Amino acid sequence: MANYPTLSSTLDASTFKESSENPAVAGGETEGGYDHTRARFTRRPRRTFMFVHKDLSEAERVTLQTFWDDQQGASVAFNWTHPITAITYNVRFARDMTMDFNRTGYGTNHRWDSSTITLKEV
Repeated sequence: MANYPTLSSTLDASTFKESSENPAVAGGETEGGYDHTRARFTRRPRRTFMFVHKDLSEAERVTLQTFWDDQQGASVAFNWTHPITAITYNVRFARDMTMDFNRTGYGTNHRWDSSTITLKEV
């Protein structure tokens, strides 16, 4: 299984977001006003991670784009290490995500910022 590429630029901490899915399924209300709910599945709720890479060099942009291509977008799972906890998660890119880059800087000293990268735990 592939590993998410190691880039020299750090994640933009102001864009880092982590969330957990809600596995609850509602069964409806009763006449007494009670809600019936249950867990959809027994596994721990899966996490979603969102972040942006800032200040990528041209080589890092190509590395990230090549990784996206190799994973066929959201088709193939890979390992990603959480930048704060150092825990490795088995993830894939979100289905609705696209890999886009914004050019920053001028002339030959340009850099790149990624679009928001969304990873979903498998």
